Amino acid sequence: MTSTADALHLPGACLCGLGVGLALLAHRSGRDASRLAAEPPMTLSELRATRLPRVVCCTGRCGSDKPLRCEHATVTAVATELDVTALVLQRNPTGEWHHLAVPLSRSSKVTPFYIDAGGRVNVSSAPARGPRLVTVYDSFEAAQEGSFPLIHSASAFLRGLQPRGTRTTERAIPVDTQLTVIGEAHEMADGVIELRPPEDRPFIVTTLSHGALCAELGAVSSLLATLAAAALMTGAALVGRRLWLRLRGARRAADLQRRAMEAARLRALAKDGTVDEAAAEAAAALLCVLCIEAERDTVFQACGHLVACRSCAARLPHCPICRTRGPVLRVFRA
Repeated sequence: MTSTADALHLPGACLCGLGVGLALLAHRSGRDASRLAAEPPMTLSELRATRLPRVVCCTGRCGSDKPLRCEHATVTAVATELDVTALVLQRNPTGEWHHLAVPLSRSSKVTPFYIDAGGRVNVSSAPARGPRLVTVYDSFEAAQEGSFPLIHSASAFLRGLQPRGTRTTERAIPVDTQLTVIGEAHEMADGVIELRPPEDRPFIVTTLSHGALCAELGAVSSLLATLAAAALMTGAALVGRRLWLRLRGARRAADLQRRAMEAARLRALAKDGTVDEAAAEAAAALLCVLCIEAERDTVFQACGHLVACRSCAARLPHCPICRTRGPVLRVFRA
């Protein structure tokens, strides 16, 4: 029995599901862009005059009471990220060498900070979407002779690896950087306003301006919508083609069966002048649908159809019912 996934063409069904998912993401991104465009940045005085809590957008230069100091640069920041990557040469099976980057470690730090939006507005240190950290340090240290143990070096060489060195990259959001923050504003017990992650919207901290952020979200929404439409159309075309092929195969099988039935009736009529419908139907089920003379004794292994005799199947490159290509196998009835 054919499964539903096989009947609907699994890749086509997966593409349709992907298209639906991309369409939902496009709708969400477009909704965020429209909401952001309808809510211009607010100052501290406007926040105090507004009923809180409420999702707002604030822009201003960032600062911190306890700023972080970068490890490899003389920069104070509100967020840092340090990546250490090993650069090696790897030999592929053909003997060619190509560069390979292997991450060794990654660490990130965020300190409580605020932005100056006509006054101090604290920002939660919870994970946020969209920060673009500035590279403040990027250095490559070549591997020195003898810097790796002999056994380790021999093992790496036998595995087709040659160490070239390590690359250290440090990124940060320096103090006094212009930031745009979208979050839920809450008034603390001491009267300070703090921006926290909203429940139904993303918490965004970015170096983009309000207008650039709206344009980026709109562009992402348009791109996702285009990809969703392409995936849906491709998936629908694949599913439609599979259904059309199955319908065509069913019609072809019914036509061939009808021809075999007519041939069986003519044989019975020529033999004794009468037609037994049950006997004719049983005889038609055993006749080759192509020559309508020999008995069906060859099955197409790819699809399982047993509709042809040995001589007819040997001359066909594919199954006469579903057009599936594959080897054939002779069967014997007990």
